[in-house]
Amino acid sequence: MSATNQPVRWDSPVFVVAPTFSGATYFTNLLNTHPEIAMTYRANLGMFTRLATKLATLEKGQEWTTGKNRLTGILDQQHFPEMPGILRQCLKDAWRQLYLQHFPHKQFTCYGDRLERPQVLTDLKCLYPDARVIYLVRDGRDRLAAIRSHYRRRVVRFPSLPEPDFGAECVYWNDMTACILRRLTLFRKTLIFRYERFMDDPATEIAAILAFLRLSQHREMCHYIDKTHHRVRKYLGAETAPYASYEHWKKQLRDHEVLKASHDMHDMLEKLKNL
Repeated sequence: MSATNQPVRWDSPVFVVAPTFSGATYFTNLLNTHPEIAMTYRANLGMFTRLATKLATLEKGQEWTTGKNRLTGILDQQHFPEMPGILRQCLKDAWRQLYLQHFPHKQFTCYGDRLERPQVLTDLKCLYPDARVIYLVRDGRDRLAAIRSHYRRRVVRFPSLPEPDFGAECVYWNDMTACILRRLTLFRKTLIFRYERFMDDPATEIAAILAFLRLSQHREMCHYIDKTHHRVRKYLGAETAPYASYEHWKKQLRDHEVLKASHDMHDMLEKLKNL
């Protein structure tokens, strides 16, 4: 499929759902090496959708607050019943312009954004019923190892930095994974992408991604993997042992941390084995 003769599927964006420390930076950079893919990174498309959806339901003068955002209704909804549709169409048009301006060097056919909070998937489903979703899931024990590695590098510059609470991180990983898996059922086209498998066999996993996106392989993507993959594995301390292995995590975590994490995450790890 050539970008020169295939139109952009503006009604079918691709959203990569990946909580922090899931490998999304490397994954997004890799996708963007393909000339037919244009992926933004935390552009907050979902947040703007949620705010616009809520604004469309506020009566004149009514206020609604969430986090640092505060909305005030400015229209009488009784006289503007078409407002929700108008706001949604404005969002779609604004995003289309964003991609055309941000990726002028590409003639892309596939576009999307990386999401960190899966809660916004419900709002995005209302805006794009035919959206495609890729869930980038990383083994919880491996995610803990990444957090530990990040902490060790940061504590050199910030000695008073508190050590990560691995118990809280285990709970977060379990809850977040369950939350994402529930919301994936809203969409007809979804793909579970396992970070560990990608680290051990990038060619096979990238082929699966491109098949999901209905795109052909491109030399730029292959070149990027050849150039960076060994360095990423070295950075993660996985130059020799298979990445998705108990031996690898033992090099990054203490024995009792690996055992406790394996115990706390047991049910969700078993569930992911079948996906």
